[in-house]
Amino acid sequence: MREVYERVYSVLLERVDHDGILERVRGLVSGEENVVSLETLYQNVEHMKIALREVESRMERVVNKLERYGIGDDGYLLGSLERCVNILEYEISASEEKIERFIEEEGV
Repeated sequence: MREVYERVYSVLLERVDHDGILERVRGLVSGEENVVSLETLYQNVEHMKIALREVESRMERVVNKLERYGIGDDGYLLGSLERCVNILEYEISASEEKIERFIEEEGV
């Protein structure tokens, strides 16, 4: 249980390094519009990854609670969290592909 709490608090303390992302992006593309677009894509991915870890942590806490009380789940309690994880994983992957294509097309 302590492991779960440590993971939850580490997620809550996580921050997106906006300055670091901007530095990295400036080395990858030129032009203000391209820098802003690529920076935004990177920031979106980082925020979605944090959200994913938060939802996964919540799922783990719900599973532990259900096990502790001997309650089964037919998807009523975990279904929305599972769908949220799937959507976030898909969107992270899609956004990372967009980043790769953007760099290929607009990179220096």
